Amino acid sequence: MEAPREDWHQGEVVHRSRGGASPLSDAAVPLAVAAFNLPTRFEYGPGVGERAGELVAGLGAKRVLVVTDKGVVGAGVLDTIRKSFEVSGLKVEVYDEIVPNPRDTSVTEGARILKSAACDGVVGLGGGSSMDAAKAIRAMAYAPGRINDYEGFFKFGGLRPPIPLVEIPTTSGTGSEADAWAVITDTHRCYKMGMGDPALAPDVALVDPKLTLDLPPLVTAGTGMDALCHALEVYVARGATPVTDALAIYAVELAARHLGPAVADGHDLEARAGMSLASMIAGMAMSNCDCGIIHSMAESVGSLYDVPHGLAIGAFLPIGAEYNLASRPAKFARLAEALGRDVRGKHGLEAAREVIAALRGLRRNLGVPTPRELGLNPGDFEKLATFSVQNMSTPGNPRAIDETGFVALFKRAYEEHDCS
Repeated sequence: MEAPREDWHQGEVVHRSRGGASPLSDAAVPLAVAAFNLPTRFEYGPGVGERAGELVAGLGAKRVLVVTDKGVVGAGVLDTIRKSFEVSGLKVEVYDEIVPNPRDTSVTEGARILKSAACDGVVGLGGGSSMDAAKAIRAMAYAPGRINDYEGFFKFGGLRPPIPLVEIPTTSGTGSEADAWAVITDTHRCYKMGMGDPALAPDVALVDPKLTLDLPPLVTAGTGMDALCHALEVYVARGATPVTDALAIYAVELAARHLGPAVADGHDLEARAGMSLASMIAGMAMSNCDCGIIHSMAESVGSLYDVPHGLAIGAFLPIGAEYNLASRPAKFARLAEALGRDVRGKHGLEAAREVIAALRGLRRNLGVPTPRELGLNPGDFEKLATFSVQNMSTPGNPRAIDETGFVALFKRAYEEHDCS
C-alpha cells in the first residue's frame, strides 16, 4: 500500500474499444514510475472455506482466535469453519462481540483475549467490521499503547506481527481481506479512524462465495455498493496506476453484471461468486491506492449516525462521483461503459455524465437509501464536513475540496433524488 502521492495523470486519451471510439484510462501510457505490492496470499472459489483448518495449520498456528460477530455465529457459519479447524487439530478461541463500525474498546478487549489465551494465530470471519477488527487486534497484541495512537499511514512501522492472520469474508463488499487498511471507531471522539500499514495486511485470504449465500438483500446491496465504490474511486484517484486501473475496471464490470442478480436471489452462486471476485480484486487495487471523498463522507456519516457502511457508501456514491466528473472525464466515460451505459457518439463530459445516471438507477433499483433517507440532520452538516476533511481518504480524491466544499456537498446530497 502507498500513501497519497502527487497526481501523475497527464491528460485525456482516446482508445478503440467495443462499440467504437471510447475514452479509456488517461494513464494508459504512463511516463512515471509505479509500484504494486500484495503481501497476501489468496485462495478463491466455492468451497475453499472448507480448507480453512488445513491452511491455518500450515501457517504454524496451533491455537487461533476467531474474531467475528453474533450474526455470523447465529447463521451457523462459525460452526462450519470450526469443524475444519478441529479436524486439523487446532484449538479455537472465539471473540464474537464485534459490531458494525467496530469500536476501539473491542480492539483492546480482543487483544487482551488473544494474549491471555496464548493464541498463535488470528482469523477474521465475517464482514469488513470483523476483518478490520481482526487486523487491529493482531497488531495491538504486539504494539504499545492504544489503537487510537495508530491513526494514519505507516504508524506501525510496516513491521508485521509474528503470528499469522487469515481473513475469511462472509460478505462481498469491503475487500478488507485483500488490503492493508482498517477503520476503527474512536468511541471518545465518535469518529471513524482510518489506518493503513503493511503490518495490517492478512497473510492469507480465503474467499469462498458459498459463505455469502442467503445474505439478506439489503446487506448484499450495501456491501456490493461498497465493492463498486472501491473500484470506482481507486480508478479515478490521484494515486491510480495502470495496475490498479486494470483491477478496478474489471471489478466495476463484475459488479455491474452480478450485483443485481445477487440481491434478487440469495441462492444464485454464480452471482455471489462474481461479487466475491469483484470485492476481492477491488480490495487488491485499494491496497495500492486510496479511495476519495465518497468514503470520507460515508465514514463521517457512519461515525455520527452509526449506519451500516455499505448503505452510507451507496447513498453518497452518485453525488461524490458527480463532484469528480470534470477532473477525469475520460475515465468516467470508461466507467459508464463498464456500468452498461451506451456512450457511443458522446464525448468528454457528456459521456462521463452517463455514470451518474447509472449509479442513481442502480441505487434506486437495489433499494439503497438516499442521504436524506439515511436520516441525516442538516444541523450536522458542518460537523460532518469537519470529519470528512480530516478523513485519510480525502487527499487521494482527484479534485480538491475543503470544509466549505464538503458542507455544500452534504447539502446537495440531502436534496438529491433518484428520478433520473
